[in-house]
Amino acid sequence: MGSILNKKDHEEIKLRVADLKRDDLPLWGKMNVGEMLCHTADQVKLATGEIQVEDRSKFMTRTVLKRLILMGMKAPKGKVETLAEVNPHKQGSKPVNFESDRDYLLRKIDDFIAASGDTPVHPLFGKLTKKQWGKLIYTHLDHHLSQFGS
Repeated sequence: MGSILNKKDHEEIKLRVADLKRDDLPLWGKMNVGEMLCHTADQVKLATGEIQVEDRSKFMTRTVLKRLILMGMKAPKGKVETLAEVNPHKQGSKPVNFESDRDYLLRKIDDFIAASGDTPVHPLFGKLTKKQWGKLIYTHLDHHLSQFGS
């Protein structure tokens, strides 16, 4: 399982993000490529504490589901409801300019890698270490980059 904290995985993600085109169409789901860039940047901002959400975790999400996801279980395509705070169709960031949104995502990833100190609570999985956040960010990015064939 990859981690955005692993240099090889980080480089791979950067190349895949760079490979995206503004007219890429999703293979599944409701987001266009610009919305996906904003959505994934918002998820990284959850990990740095820039977006704060309340802990909505329940026993099943912070124990069973968290373990499965961190072990590499793939999310079902088009079946997971996105949190409103990171959903570009609701409260999440909206696309402005493809190139600047893509660059912003890459900067947010670098900000996460450079950050030190405590990590925030995940709204569904509860307390995560930086290492766990690194795996979660990688898995989330991999999912959405695959959504756009990258």
